[in-house]
Amino acid sequence: MVDPLWREAVSVAEQLVESGRIAAIAVPAAIEGEVRGAVSYGEPADAILIHKGWISRVPLERLRQVAHWKPAFENDVFILMSAKRLRSPRFLRRRPIIPFLLRSRPLAPIRSHLEDVDGRRFAGRQTVFVHISKAAGTSLFEAARRRAVRPLYLDDRLALKAAAPHLAAHDLIGGHVGFDALHAEIGDARYFAVVRDPLERLVSVAGHARRPGERVESFNSVMRFLAKGTLRDFLDRPGGPAELRLQQVMLTGKAEPSAELTCARLERITVGTVDGLDRFLARHRSSLGIDPADLPRLNVTRDRSSLVPQAEIDEAVAAHGQMIEDARAFYDLVRWRERLLDDPAADG
Repeated sequence: MVDPLWREAVSVAEQLVESGRIAAIAVPAAIEGEVRGAVSYGEPADAILIHKGWISRVPLERLRQVAHWKPAFENDVFILMSAKRLRSPRFLRRRPIIPFLLRSRPLAPIRSHLEDVDGRRFAGRQTVFVHISKAAGTSLFEAARRRAVRPLYLDDRLALKAAAPHLAAHDLIGGHVGFDALHAEIGDARYFAVVRDPLERLVSVAGHARRPGERVESFNSVMRFLAKGTLRDFLDRPGGPAELRLQQVMLTGKAEPSAELTCARLERITVGTVDGLDRFLARHRSSLGIDPADLPRLNVTRDRSSLVPQAEIDEAVAAHGQMIEDARAFYDLVRWRERLLDDPAADG
């Protein structure tokens, strides 16, 4: 853990437990293994460490409970709350406890969040991003985050379920979660997504998996295979065709959606392509608020051509060309619709 604010919070949490002043402290799952004596948010504890950007990861009823606890420590990222008053602990000398007990500033993010949950502040007018991996999604969400009041990123469907009671407090929601699951929890909202040529996307996944210094053990099964296996061998596997069709699955719920379902979803979700991204963002600047000129380039794989040689790509196309073309049908339809919006005279 290299961030000094995280290290500071972990150190304070550890020392609080070791001092014997509390029996247990609840911490975010991301640092649970870093803090001796820590427990998850769902377990009994008489202190809690909350990441200000991850308030939605605290179960709602637990958050209501701790909103009445005493703030014992704060930095720009974390708030530490205690069920009982902690009197001048030695390890907090550099950040005195008394000023925090005399003002409500540390509690403001929690109280504001709860007010927005109860008032359903953003319900029905949220922007929801269906993040398809390796299709410029990291850059897009970061650009959209800059203008959001309270953004929320979801790693998966489990995170969506856990955050469900909090969703009305967020104006921007995104993550690697399909439209069906998002819509079931959020309902009316402005949904958008960006897709990419399926072979290009798969090559980018392989390039990412092969980056020097990556922790392969942290990858999903697709990336673990592609870190060492070839594209052709991957497409020979049962999961290969599914990965090629991941985009239509995330947007329609089907690997081979009907024309009616595809058109219905493309009417419901604002979908662009990586190839036409600048024009897509310019066309939807008023709703997405992203200036193409300000779009960051994040999570880009450098030297991808050396990590995934053209000969390897050609081999995969030679062996599985029809599979790739079939998977492209969805992307080609999105691209055709996009071109019509850019130039209505291009039809036909």
